[in-house]
Amino acid sequence: MSAIARFRGRHRERKPAARARTGQPGRRSAAAPARRVRIAPRKKSGTGSGSSSRLPLAAVWLLAVISLASLIYWGGGFHKPAKRAEPAARTEAPIAASVPAGAAAKPDAAAKPANRHEIQAHPAAPPTHAQDAGVQPAREPAPAPPPIRTAAVVPAPVEPPPPPPPVTQPALGRVAIVIDDFGRDLEMAREFIRLPFPVTLSILPRQPHSREIAELAHRHQRQVMLHLPMEPRGYPKTNPGSGALLLAMSEAEIVRTMNLDLDNSPYAVGVNNHMGSGFTEHADKMRIVIRELQRRRLFFLDSFTSARSIGLSLAEQAGLPVRRRDIFLDHEQSPQFLNRQLKQLLRQAKIQGSAVAIGHPHALTLNVLREHAELFAAERIEVVALSELMP
Repeated sequence: MSAIARFRGRHRERKPAARARTGQPGRRSAAAPARRVRIAPRKKSGTGSGSSSRLPLAAVWLLAVISLASLIYWGGGFHKPAKRAEPAARTEAPIAASVPAGAAAKPDAAAKPANRHEIQAHPAAPPTHAQDAGVQPAREPAPAPPPIRTAAVVPAPVEPPPPPPPVTQPALGRVAIVIDDFGRDLEMAREFIRLPFPVTLSILPRQPHSREIAELAHRHQRQVMLHLPMEPRGYPKTNPGSGALLLAMSEAEIVRTMNLDLDNSPYAVGVNNHMGSGFTEHADKMRIVIRELQRRRLFFLDSFTSARSIGLSLAEQAGLPVRRRDIFLDHEQSPQFLNRQLKQLLRQAKIQGSAVAIGHPHALTLNVLREHAELFAAERIEVVALSELMP
């Protein structure tokens, strides 16, 4: 090998060391001046050809070893890759929540690479986690809001429909029961008012309790009538009582007496005669009575104490509401007679459609009516006030 070739080999060996000392490859140090080496040419020897053929192979091998050592030295000695941030998934939940979003992914601005060759020789590995790529770490899902509690809509219980009302058969007839002669016994009047069906109270005028009984009956929705006394046959042996109409009276006297009697019995809606078997047979006298009743708009019940009474016919001719008594309940005071009369009243009501009975304020009459109160419903007979049977 020639001297020039050996010189070049030594020069190449010194280059890596010089680069390592200066930190810049291929540049000379400013402190060391460049040396000029003058090599004298050597003469070729006879053995130079054999050794020159082996020397380049050794030099190539040596250069490869030096280059590999340099790479190991530069890469392992000075290059220290930055530690990767621990994945956010390994951090505990409270710490991750306290770090602002994106803070773990941003590198330190003050940390700069000491050598650009480090960056060129060892490029950063591709990011494997959201923090390495600069992406904000996935936030924990917000807790679900509590469910909205709504009041449960509970359907109202469906009540069963009420049972249909019992089918009531239509009444086969109606009756009115009139009790005469009230005015003297207040307690007896109270008992008849307490009966479970309506009775009509006909009150005598000018008696100790006439007005009081009329007011009591009216308060309990019981109908009130004036039981107007009239002259009977056999007068004056048979006395009809105070406030009676007599055949010897003039028209003015009859009208005045009637007005006094009606004023003494308030709430009266009609009139029936007390006794009067003689008076009701005289048309001229009865016409005066009918006209006064028309003026006062009252109805008339003919008690029919005389078979020759003309009260019904005269009232019908005048257009006055009028009925005739059908049955006397208790002109004989015995239970058997009262029971027979009640049955007769029911039969007549079924035949005619309606019937009117007259009784009196006796204890026996009261008891029989009370005991047979359910008989009317069983026979489908309705007990009503007398005015409901007027035409």
